[in-house]
Amino acid sequence: MTKNRNSDNKTMIFFWPNSIFENVHWKKEAGGICLGFKKIGYRVTLIVGKMNAIKNDTIKTIELNGKFKHNKNSEIVNLVRYLIFNIKEAINAVNIFIEIRPSIIVIEHLTYSSIFSIFIYKVFNSVENLKRINKNSEKKKFIVRLDIDPDYIKRLNYNKNAHWLFSYLKLSLASFLFDKIIVETKCAYDELSKSNIFRRYYIKRLVVIPNGYINKNIKINKNKGRKKVILSVGRINFQKGFEFLIKSFKRVHKTYSDWQLRIVGPIEDREYYRQIENIVSSLHLENSVKFVGYLYGRKLDREYYNASIFCLLSRFESFGIARAEAIAHGLPMVISEAGCGIYYKKYGSIVVPIGDIDKSARAIMKLIENKKLRKKISKTQLKAILTWDEIAKIIDNI
Repeated sequence: MTKNRNSDNKTMIFFWPNSIFENVHWKKEAGGICLGFKKIGYRVTLIVGKMNAIKNDTIKTIELNGKFKHNKNSEIVNLVRYLIFNIKEAINAVNIFIEIRPSIIVIEHLTYSSIFSIFIYKVFNSVENLKRINKNSEKKKFIVRLDIDPDYIKRLNYNKNAHWLFSYLKLSLASFLFDKIIVETKCAYDELSKSNIFRRYYIKRLVVIPNGYINKNIKINKNKGRKKVILSVGRINFQKGFEFLIKSFKRVHKTYSDWQLRIVGPIEDREYYRQIENIVSSLHLENSVKFVGYLYGRKLDREYYNASIFCLLSRFESFGIARAEAIAHGLPMVISEAGCGIYYKKYGSIVVPIGDIDKSARAIMKLIENKKLRKKISKTQLKAILTWDEIAKIIDNI
């Protein structure tokens, strides 16, 4: 392991424990933040469990030991296996930290591996500093990002069970290891800021930095070249509430039968997919509702640019990257309150209560009937998002 250190070293490591990195993640937080730091002059290393994407020549990528898989053993056996997996992953990560000696480490998710790796590395640095004659070593920054749903925190705070206790103990421990703890929404920050016995430990470390988008080459909705399409993008699962959207669209379709609903995303829950297919069939919408499947890159861009309205009526969300993508592609949005959806209201997006089919349908029809409003909203919404380049600069300066 290398012990030489360049004092002018601007190096950053992004560590995503227990992960599989796909092509789509170059546009999301892991890839976006890495590319953003590269643009502001850092040498960047991306550490993931497994790399299933095309590599970027400008970013050094290191794979660890894949993603943990539960087996048919008992819960206790799986827990022991999971702890061993995290310890091995943390040790492998620490070896890379020691070799590269980064000035910034950003870790995605607060896992056992996150905690173990930073704890071990900080102990190593303390021992190294004791050996140095010149103790004025460069200050390193350790940052962890919490991809956490504010509604989940709300339920956690309400129940105050063993899971609540463990979650806040872990967060408090993180406050001693990390310089900053990032949450993606103001709503998540507000929920974590509520009074509890652990608040005083972590509150000063907590900051809000939203997710971003890869660029702002925006095509404002000029209604030219766009089709009579309502677009929704998300994994096909219970979380995304597609049955609310389909039932809302049925009401829209009674008046505007020439409009189409297109749903883009991988099928993550087969049983749920069969349920919503049955809803489409029972409402006789087979010719108007299309499940497009998983798309990436230019094919996904084309869906955004062809549509006139974006609609996502999730039950719960963390940040919801599809909302940022819709804004970046110039689409006015109808979204639920999930995942701090209310944040977008001040930028013109139409925000409806979770599961409210009537209000959702009326909001969609309001946009269908008013082209000028669609254009106005698509423009004002731009203030709601940042690029990953901008977010990298914010993280660099905190």
